[in-house]
Amino acid sequence: MTPQASFGFHLANKPQATATLEQGYAPDIKAWIAQHGGLTHDFIWMRAPDTYRYFHKC
Repeated sequence: MTPQASFGFHLANKPQATATLEQGYAPDIKAWIAQHGGLTHDFIWMRAPDTYRYFHKC
């Protein structure tokens, strides 16, 4: 993980697709998403320093 890395989370176009994607998220990532308002059609961006809590820093 570098300081420039970011992850964007949003709702998929179909509810079943969103559910399928969410199944792959670790519980701590799901908690982070919930703390930031949950999934919507707009992106929620995870950037440093939050990324360092969940991924290895380079």
